[in-house]
Amino acid sequence: MDKSFVFGVATSSYQIEGGIDKDGAGVSNWTVFCNTRGTIANEDNGNVACNHYELWEQDLELMASLGIQSYRFSISWARIFPDATEKINLGGIHFYQRVLQKLQLLGIEPMITLYHWDLPQWLEEKGGWSNPDIVQHFTKYATTVYQYLNGLCSKWITLNEPWVFLHKGYITGEHAPGKATIDLAGKAYVNILRAHTAAVQAMRSISDAGEVGVACNVSFIAPSSSRSQDINAAARFDSYINKLFLDPWIKGKLPEVAFELFGPQLPETWLHSAVEILTRHDFIGLNYYSKTTIAHDSKEFLGCKLTHSGLPVTSMDWEIYPQGLTWLLQWAYFSYKIPIYITENGAAFDDAPNHEGNIQDTARIDYLKSHLDAVEIASASGVDVRGYFAWSLLDNFEWEAGYGKRFGIIYVDFDTLQRTVKDSGYFYKDAIKRWKYSSENKEYTNVFSLPG
Repeated sequence: MDKSFVFGVATSSYQIEGGIDKDGAGVSNWTVFCNTRGTIANEDNGNVACNHYELWEQDLELMASLGIQSYRFSISWARIFPDATEKINLGGIHFYQRVLQKLQLLGIEPMITLYHWDLPQWLEEKGGWSNPDIVQHFTKYATTVYQYLNGLCSKWITLNEPWVFLHKGYITGEHAPGKATIDLAGKAYVNILRAHTAAVQAMRSISDAGEVGVACNVSFIAPSSSRSQDINAAARFDSYINKLFLDPWIKGKLPEVAFELFGPQLPETWLHSAVEILTRHDFIGLNYYSKTTIAHDSKEFLGCKLTHSGLPVTSMDWEIYPQGLTWLLQWAYFSYKIPIYITENGAAFDDAPNHEGNIQDTARIDYLKSHLDAVEIASASGVDVRGYFAWSLLDNFEWEAGYGKRFGIIYVDFDTLQRTVKDSGYFYKDAIKRWKYSSENKEYTNVFSLPG
């Protein structure tokens, strides 16, 4: 990795902001979903979250104190277009302008995500992502935000983890909007593909100065045994999670699993070519957390059952496998030939302050160390990887898990909202300093394997 490599942290609007009714904001589908009994652990919601909407300056200054070089955050669509009139809410625009101006003063480079799952409820009521009109609505939203904020931000992500809000929102129903029908999922898939492409092209027609990409979740998929049934199941799931969106947008071709699942909802022409959704990407964002072990089970979705291989797991029950990050970086770069950012990587553990008030999260430090090593190995093999964003800056509202899962390098007491930097935050600060020293003086070859 060269000197231009950036170390960042990532957050998302609904998970940290709170202030859901401040300054003219509209209602999002996640606010409604959380109010549906039984959807979220402990009946939690994001109404207050970390109250970042009011404490944002404190959070940015904490970030600067840790030497963070880049901050990836998302815009709340419902703050910009709170109702169906699509009249711009300048209160929302001004909030994000203030955040960007402060980042500029602190010398922290922003990366904006336009959509991190919180859809305005008025759009949800029109069918959300299953309604083809979403393409024009998303394009209008994207270009509006781009016009107002492009002068303060040069790196843009249209959609975060489209696989997750498709799969969990329309197939399993675990996330908003809580649907579980393959017909709606197929329609949503088509509209997501079209919306991203339309937005990218419209943004570039305004200004080609900013870099535009997309952030997709990936996982290292492995069969649970050497049986052909398990190998075939793992191959199907690999195609489903890792190629469902990247192949169409970058290669103009859908993977076979898309036709297997959504065939009746797909345009017939896409069987041979999906060139209409092919678009130029300045970078790809990859969100990586774990290895996924797959066994064949005809009763499960796609004939795939998620199991375990015996590796250590996080509190999310996700297998820890840093080697998978190296492999996926190599696969993505040599398949698509586009620069890559690790736009999310991190781990949830059961953190708690000790009697002195410190959070000694050694398991997270080990996780970060090993995954930074994995990035270094991939870079040394020729992968053009340009940055790493730890998930997350703060403990936050973790979707269906509520506040029970902590990913932050900063601890949040959700009763008092007090922030405390964890040991992992100090580790990350030290790693950034050592890398800077290494890149400028060329004295270290592997700066991330730091002493305990």
